Amino acid sequence: MKINIQGITINDIKLLQEIGIQTFTETFSSANSEENMAQYLKV
Repeated sequence: MKINIQGITINDIKLLQEIGIQTFTETFSSANSEENMAQYLKV
């Protein structure tokens, strides 16, 4: 697998936010209530 690291622009922020929300949810949702997750991820 090849990894390409590059800078982002303002146009990439929405996608980066979506990736962050998805990975955080997948990682921590089993250890938190829905209310806690919703409060933490409130955007």
